[in-house]
Amino acid sequence: MSTCSDIHHCRTMVGIISSCITTIFACTWVAIHPNIPAPYETSLEITVRRMRVTVMALIAPELVIVWAMRQWVVAGQIAKKYKDRKWTRTHGFFVQMGGFVLVDDKGKLVRILDLDELEKLDDNEFPQITEAEIQDKSKRDALSKAVIMVQTAWFILQCIARLFEHLPITEIEVVTLAFTVLNLLTYTLWWSKPADVRFPHCVRKNRGPKIASSREETREDDEGENEGDNVSKGENNGLDGEGTGSKGEEAGLRGEGASSNGDHEVRLEEFGPKKGGDDDQRDDGFLDAIDRIFSEMRHWWIEEIWTGVEGQSPFLIIFALPLIAILRIIELFSAMLGYGEGIAKDAKRVPTFYAGDLTGSEITQLFLISSFIATVFGAIHCLAWHVQVPSPTQLLLWRVSSLTITILPVLEVFAYKSPDSFLLLLAILLALLGAIAYIVARITLLVLAFKSLRSIPPGAYETVVWTTFIPHI
Repeated sequence: MSTCSDIHHCRTMVGIISSCITTIFACTWVAIHPNIPAPYETSLEITVRRMRVTVMALIAPELVIVWAMRQWVVAGQIAKKYKDRKWTRTHGFFVQMGGFVLVDDKGKLVRILDLDELEKLDDNEFPQITEAEIQDKSKRDALSKAVIMVQTAWFILQCIARLFEHLPITEIEVVTLAFTVLNLLTYTLWWSKPADVRFPHCVRKNRGPKIASSREETREDDEGENEGDNVSKGENNGLDGEGTGSKGEEAGLRGEGASSNGDHEVRLEEFGPKKGGDDDQRDDGFLDAIDRIFSEMRHWWIEEIWTGVEGQSPFLIIFALPLIAILRIIELFSAMLGYGEGIAKDAKRVPTFYAGDLTGSEITQLFLISSFIATVFGAIHCLAWHVQVPSPTQLLLWRVSSLTITILPVLEVFAYKSPDSFLLLLAILLALLGAIAYIVARITLLVLAFKSLRSIPPGAYETVVWTTFIPHI
């Protein structure tokens, strides 16, 4: 009899773990709506960036809400600005994602068309694309998003039912519950945003008469550049895909002809090895992707950190290196808040967490709303305040970590609203220390949630009897 009970418990344990992990995966990896990658980036680079964002979402999921809210607000402003052109919030999201790019006469990508660049285009040059055409680029439709929202809502309903039935909820279920609440908000904000778009809508600027009259001079300049590219291509043993040799002329973006309003719609078709492509189709593209990934890591985590301590004494270096490394980590998370996420000149893609510019009042409103959401997110973890754990130390760590992520957003609000300069300096110090404490507390909660699976209380194996919630005679 005990053997059957153990088998039943084991199957229930598997069900609890699989349900929580699947839901957390849907709330992090699946919920992310990334911006459009650069044309030279391979699927490996895109996956690595997606994994980095997912890890950040696991540690600070409320910052994903801030990112989504920033994009939602700016997308609404763009839609309102171009209402006469029948633009919707989807168009606004598409602009933020780097969905419109400018190409030259040969179909080569020049730069991202941000909001400022779009304002400079006249009626004939302005890109003509409908909401349906933009959503056609999305890898997820409304039905798939609705299914994910129903799945997360079902998990929330199960947890509420267990509370009504006075059945215990495990720590991992409490962590998952907090993720699901934020996931519903994320999908609501990003409902109109296309997901996993790989290629942008490329347009060619319509050339005026003055520019057309000097076409011969432009052609001469282009020929001079082509000769330089060919020389560079020869020095690189044919590895540079940006040249204009027999194969280089067909590389990059190709024109598909001109539309009636002067726009030239093009599509990404072929790339030189340096420009990337599919990993499984180009061995050199895969190696180039690996080189770019390690170059970025070396730049961020070795060169930048070493620059901060170069020339200092060995004693100072020992203590300064960990601090600078921590500040670099905090800088990654601060990008979700919009710090340092501007579009560089002649950029081929927008930054990972780009959302556009907000006014001072809008930033304040989003800060207060996100702080409230972060407080609710932390308070959900306090539902396991009296959870049954084998060790008092483990329970103490859970309570301290839960209080930390609940109280810190409130303290940040008081520090942010303080006009005093001394308190402002104190707020900056609190923000740095609070960010470190918050990251440590979040990691602690995740570790404790999985560690608690070794000793689940017996009541956690009991399932909810749903018939008691259905009115009957």
